[in-house]
Amino acid sequence: MSQEVPKESLKKQTSELWKLFAFERYQKRLCLLLFLATFPNAFSGLQFLIIHFTPTYECSRMMETVKNETESFPFVKYSRVVDKNGNKDPCFMHNVLASKYFTTTAEANRSVNETPVVNCDKIRYNSIYTSAVTEFDMICENAWKKHFLVSLYMVGKAVGGQFGGVLSDRFGRRPVFLFFTFLQFVASFLTSFAWNFTSYAIITFLSGTTAVVNFYAAMLLGNEAVEPSKRNLMYFATESGFACGYMIMPLVGKFISDWRWFLRFSAFIGIIYIPYYWLIDETPIWLLANNRTEDAKLLFAKILKMNKIEVSLSETDLKELKSLLKHGSAKNEPSNVMLHYKKLCKSPILLWRLFILSYTWAVVSMSYYVIALNNDNLSGDRFLNIFYAGLVEAASGVFFFAGSTKMGAHNAFMLMMIVDGLLLGCIPLLASWSGKAVLVFTMLSKLLVAIAYNLVILYTGDVFPTTSRHSVIGLVDAFSRLGGICAPLIIFAGENGNTLASSIGMGIAIFVSGLLFCFLPNTKNTPLPNTVEEAIKMKSVISIWYHQFFNKKSVSTEDDFAEAFEGQSV
Repeated sequence: MSQEVPKESLKKQTSELWKLFAFERYQKRLCLLLFLATFPNAFSGLQFLIIHFTPTYECSRMMETVKNETESFPFVKYSRVVDKNGNKDPCFMHNVLASKYFTTTAEANRSVNETPVVNCDKIRYNSIYTSAVTEFDMICENAWKKHFLVSLYMVGKAVGGQFGGVLSDRFGRRPVFLFFTFLQFVASFLTSFAWNFTSYAIITFLSGTTAVVNFYAAMLLGNEAVEPSKRNLMYFATESGFACGYMIMPLVGKFISDWRWFLRFSAFIGIIYIPYYWLIDETPIWLLANNRTEDAKLLFAKILKMNKIEVSLSETDLKELKSLLKHGSAKNEPSNVMLHYKKLCKSPILLWRLFILSYTWAVVSMSYYVIALNNDNLSGDRFLNIFYAGLVEAASGVFFFAGSTKMGAHNAFMLMMIVDGLLLGCIPLLASWSGKAVLVFTMLSKLLVAIAYNLVILYTGDVFPTTSRHSVIGLVDAFSRLGGICAPLIIFAGENGNTLASSIGMGIAIFVSGLLFCFLPNTKNTPLPNTVEEAIKMKSVISIWYHQFFNKKSVSTEDDFAEAFEGQSV
């Protein structure tokens, strides 16, 4: 249990000891390193845009050798299936059966459209680019395999995300970041040697387990090394690196036509990151929290030297800093995680809050991946479409930073989701009018949902107590992977022509998630809750509106926490 820190003493400690976390040369270098570190995450997380490319194709099973008693000759045994709009089906053919040579006159004169329809077993792809789809023939009756693999990858991400946080808390941010970054490159290399569909599926799942852990570890490496006012900036740098990798990926895919060599290139760029073993340090906060005082002292000496700050850091200073960092943590709360969960689950308010955020994370993730992975169905050059999507991703980081600063994460999220829900409902109505309009609206929808994704990550930790904050984020992140698993199914339904139902359904789900945020607190300029009791006291927006409408006593989150958090400027 941490002791109370007097207001005057706390301010003095803050002004002196937080200089160690000032955004100076060391922190700026770390910001740049983390920006560059997340480039490969785009290659891993969005690799299916390249390696699952499905070109146009047609059936080449047209001519077969026909034999009778005296001779053999080529004959058009199969005829194309054509729908009422004149479109040719690439997956099925009419079996003509060479009837005029071997059947009665009545059978020979029957309409071709009345003949049996058979599967096409010989496909010709109209592209110089190869992919896992073209190599393993994941088309026609096997088209489900393409989307199943993406869902399997998302399952891998859910599994990896769950134990990644535990490993990070136990062994440190640095080793987990380095180890899973290495595994990410190894997974790409191994995937390029898949010899059949089964091996490809197994490696895809394993690849998913490595795809998100190093990204979250990179976020923590940045957040725990700077002063609180710069944490948004470190997160913005990490997200911007992902966006830049997003924009570089189509350029690589343009010049590497073989999907296996694209994956090998994604693996070989890992050589560039070998110096990170010496450049990345453990976070000082983690070292102090785990009583590694000597390591923390050495790290602070390195930071002070690089930042050209002449301060002698004594053992007493380290103890004061450790006390300062712990100040504001839950008081008289047990350290057992299961006990925290039991206490949280006894509160209907917090359970309702957890339900809303779990639903929201799932919807945001589903919407994000439906738009991001549906590149083949957009008109225009597919590589340019991927680049535009990456550009939108970069813009979303800028808008996220501005929105969370000016409006607060709560209000900005509500605005983004309500507008995006209405926008998505309009996209299928534009399909028959203009392909370019669909592309523009899709990119705008991607911008809004990408902003919302960042906002909900930032917001979730603001409404749960310190004792269960990290565990709750891990739980709702698992729900986001469920949304990612559903995304390929929605894309598959759209490929079968049901774009109107899926778009309107997603639009409604997104719109509802925005409205549900009325039942959550607005956390702008409010301190973080430390205990379950303090989290419960946070008033929802709709509750505040109710009291103001009926002229009751004004309530606000700031009033509830004013006394409990007085003097806590850190």
